[in-house]
Amino acid sequence: MAPFLKIYMLAALLVSSVVSLSSPEGPNQQCRDDAGPPWTDDTENYPSGEQYHTSSPAQPLLPASGECPSPLASACASKGTKAAYIDGPIDCGDRGWFCRIVTQPGWMNGAYPREYGDKNFAHCNATDADERDDDGHCHGSASDDTYGWWIRDHWFRGYAGTLHCCCDWQAVKGVVNRCDYRRHVDPSEVAPVSSSCRDANEDHGLNYEGGCEGYRTTPFVDPLTSGSGQCWSLRNFADEGSVRQGGGGDGNDNGGGGSDATDEGDEGDEGEEGDEHDQSGRDGGLDGNGSGRGGGNATNEGDEGDERGSGNSALLRQILNELGQLRSEIAGVKTELVALQRPPVQWSCALGPEHQNCKCSYQFRDGSHDPSAVDVTCA
Repeated sequence: MAPFLKIYMLAALLVSSVVSLSSPEGPNQQCRDDAGPPWTDDTENYPSGEQYHTSSPAQPLLPASGECPSPLASACASKGTKAAYIDGPIDCGDRGWFCRIVTQPGWMNGAYPREYGDKNFAHCNATDADERDDDGHCHGSASDDTYGWWIRDHWFRGYAGTLHCCCDWQAVKGVVNRCDYRRHVDPSEVAPVSSSCRDANEDHGLNYEGGCEGYRTTPFVDPLTSGSGQCWSLRNFADEGSVRQGGGGDGNDNGGGGSDATDEGDEGDEGEEGDEHDQSGRDGGLDGNGSGRGGGNATNEGDEGDERGSGNSALLRQILNELGQLRSEIAGVKTELVALQRPPVQWSCALGPEHQNCKCSYQFRDGSHDPSAVDVTCA
């Protein structure tokens, strides 16, 4: 074999190894504003052969069958369930995909309901869906091969929560009122060829903004709960550092932070990034109660419901404790008011000139505001 051919084959093998260790596999679609370390540096940043998510607590939620959903079946077979759920590649038959990140108690970047500050959608089974956008963060694409790149970007942005994804970008219609979009990036737009792509999540005019009103007469069918077999879910989504920095252990910390969670606040097209959406106490997520606001695979709905139930019980106990303290304080205030309303115990008796140096002492029965007896003492 000619020397140059051996060198070529060794180089090809090396490139193949590098690509297989990168997360996701190439070709590169990472633009300048994508969060996280440069994809081209993965082999240096993770020299042990791990991916950026290998040691994370991210947890794929398999369906009741225990098998990976068909869009991820090939990836699961080749790289394992966790890497497949995060990196893909997904096989949605070139119909694209859409994902929803929803609140997960105990895994939050900042205090509920703000959290990471970029909730952008509501589910269409809510009567006021077109008036709010606080159920979580929705993002998708018509290109299957953008999936792993969007995952990586939002992972490092600290969009912490439970991730629910489904095939078919067009299926967002009638399910959510809006959803952001990530476009396909050509290798000629990114390193090492160039750096012309700034952000694949904006400046394309492809976000879904159709709202829910036009689907009021259409039955609400969420592919996540309809048994389509085209959806998958992942708990503990996002870089673990963003959860710790955000104080998300109990959702009561006012911290925000995360790797690049604030960067998207400067970006306009990606769902008016950075707007702080007001919530009215809704759970902001797919609640798994069969009402159609998400839910999920049969294996995860109960878990999320249990967590919310536990959180609600703790909140109820806290409210009852505070109510008891408030009642005690009110009783104390009432006692003070009663005391203020009682006549002074001693008065100067103005019975006449002969009593000008006399004082009266009033006696009260318990609980009575009127004196029961009076004693007159003269100097």
